[in-house]
Amino acid sequence: MKKTLVYGVLLCLFADVIYCKYEIPHDISHEKPAKFWRDVAKAELHKAVKQNEPIVGVAKNVIIFLGDGMGMTTITAARILQGQMKGGNGEENRLAFDKFPNVALSRTYNVDHQTADSASTATAYLAGVKTGTYTIGITAQAQRDNCSSLTDDMKINSILDWSLDAGKSAGVVTTTRVTHATPAATYAHTVERNWEGSVPEGCGNIKDIAQQLVRDNPDINVVLGGGRKEFFPNNTVDPNGETMIGGRNDSLNLVEEWKATQTNKSRRHKYVSNKDEFDQVVPENTDYLFGLFNPSHLMYESERLKDPSKEPSLANLTKKAIQILSKNDKGFFLLVEGGRIDHGHHDGNAYNALHDAVAFSDAVETAVDMLSDKDT
Repeated sequence: MKKTLVYGVLLCLFADVIYCKYEIPHDISHEKPAKFWRDVAKAELHKAVKQNEPIVGVAKNVIIFLGDGMGMTTITAARILQGQMKGGNGEENRLAFDKFPNVALSRTYNVDHQTADSASTATAYLAGVKTGTYTIGITAQAQRDNCSSLTDDMKINSILDWSLDAGKSAGVVTTTRVTHATPAATYAHTVERNWEGSVPEGCGNIKDIAQQLVRDNPDINVVLGGGRKEFFPNNTVDPNGETMIGGRNDSLNLVEEWKATQTNKSRRHKYVSNKDEFDQVVPENTDYLFGLFNPSHLMYESERLKDPSKEPSLANLTKKAIQILSKNDKGFFLLVEGGRIDHGHHDGNAYNALHDAVAFSDAVETAVDMLSDKDT
């Protein structure tokens, strides 16, 4: 019955059905009197007034949660799904970010395309500069897929760079490859988002995105997500026991490079590749954490739940990142991306997209429970 309800709602949302009817499986007698709804309205007004009391000062910590591909219809359907997963009707439920005191809409476009992609939009909201399609961390003066068009003065820094410059800690958590468009926009500069583990011949000393993460950004405290194949040589044995397919063709082992760099800097660091290793990380004893839990993207949440021993949830990744980053008295910046919501929609799979949206809400809830709105 519950699955039927969710997909009935999806048909209403995505097919523009004018009238939708389904059976309510729970007792709603308490909702019928007018007093119930007037009491709800009064409580909501009091809560809204309290939440909107001004907080004067500068935020110590900043977290950007990005649900890639999570538009209005996805949020509505995910809200209902989560509510039904809790045993309710669904519509009355609130996702974690539904409870925030403010909401806004944004316009998304590129300087050269009306429909933007994740690379250019991430550059916009992380660096404050609109740019060209499929490019990361650079101005629109450079041309996509043309390495010779990029010069150093076209590279732009992000909020992650500003945070590190201010003495704060910084981290990136994602369910995609850590070299994918959104996470890469915190640290990389490239004319092509697809140059994750290699660049075309003739590009000279241009680094691919994985190289930029390890060699140019060793001061990022926490990096957690997928994408092992971008950091290890092709045809080597992956930690999952399988032969690495689609790995690096230059024989570089960037994970060993990262570990060596952290060792040379006398830093307390850990590299982890599965949930068991991740669970054993003690935040109090770890200042730099690098976790790659899949050769490519992390599993969809609906798949992860079938064998939760393989990969941490987005909520668990977020929790450990905050535990490590919050040790810095000056504060921290953290990007958390639920990137596979978008992938589920690309695949036409609402089930995967919505379960990942619910997992994203759980990650937001985790952060809210751990931190105070007085300084975050």
